[in-house]
Amino acid sequence: MPGTDDDDSVWRAMGMDPILPVPVTLLASAPTLIGVINAVIAASIAAIAALQIGAGTTVALIVAAITFVALFAAEAWYGAREAMRPRPDFAPMFPPEAADPPA
Repeated sequence: MPGTDDDDSVWRAMGMDPILPVPVTLLASAPTLIGVINAVIAASIAAIAALQIGAGTTVALIVAAITFVALFAAEAWYGAREAMRPRPDFAPMFPPEAADPPA
């Protein structure tokens, strides 16, 4: 456990490297995996629905691709927005390592 609770230490405590860009960190996370699974399921449902209303295979695949991209983009946007939103109620309780020790 880190000795401080500044932003970098909190990210490290959660198993993430603060040096890496946040989009790279988010791309390798469990919520991204769930987003991909959700988008695949939605794309499958959209393709089946397109086939049921009489569309051809090519149209069903296009509908599936559009659904996948749209849903995954929406989930990625929302997830990134929530991960990066400011949290005004968070204030470090411990001084950073660079702070002067108490006298």
